[in-house]
Amino acid sequence: MLENSKPETTVDRAVSPVIGVVLIVGLTVILSAVVGSLILGVADDTIGDGPATDAPNASFVVTESGDELTITHAGGDAIEADRLLVDGDLAEPRQSWGDYGTIGEGDSMTVETTGSEPTVYVVWRGFSEEELLDRYDG
Repeated sequence: MLENSKPETTVDRAVSPVIGVVLIVGLTVILSAVVGSLILGVADDTIGDGPATDAPNASFVVTESGDELTITHAGGDAIEADRLLVDGDLAEPRQSWGDYGTIGEGDSMTVETTGSEPTVYVVWRGFSEEELLDRYDG
């Protein structure tokens, strides 16, 4: 028989499991917070406004010929074609400038208008917003 051994009490046996549970719960909470902030941080970078939120600075010249308007990029920033559209009193509203490429100075687009004094807008489409770049009042 063991003479020097001391019998365990109920309090001594419960301390170790309680500390283990507290540590595991604390670790889980901290790990969840870290993972959540990483996921939300990545989501903020890829969703919403996206990388390019500032509208380009560009000017346009419009020439009218009968029912048609020719809109020409007259200067300023080059613009991705799929982000540029023409809207207003048109035979086909919200016409995209194109699906690919870059619109630069001297590039033009011809649209058919409706009415004798059409109003036409050149609009830049961002990731979550649209901004008016130019307006023509016939």
